Amino acid sequence: MPRLRPCLDCGTLHLYPSRCPVCQSHYERSRDEFRGAASARGYGYRWRRLTARVLAEHRAVYGNLCPGWMREPHRAKVLTVDHIIPRAAGGSDERSNLQVLCRVCNSTKHTHVDTA
Repeated sequence: MPRLRPCLDCGTLHLYPSRCPVCQSHYERSRDEFRGAASARGYGYRWRRLTARVLAEHRAVYGNLCPGWMREPHRAKVLTVDHIIPRAAGGSDERSNLQVLCRVCNSTKHTHVDTA
């Protein structure tokens, strides 16, 4: 039987990891107001098309292999495209500034780079 969890915001019991659907919606809306929507930050249609092409090229050569970030290469179910030099730090969407990483490596890199 699935385990019910309390919502971080309202305390309602639900099946989701942190927030109930209503509170998650409010959280995402406030986050987007603070950060700006993805398309406003440059991650709209062109970015999605570019990442699809980069992922297709990577998979054609390496399959679902993540090259790893501070760890050995490994198989991954979900691959993402990451900026080597983040856009916020002046990086571009040029192919030479993009790399393919799994979600775990991308998150690790993001956390490490932001705290360094």
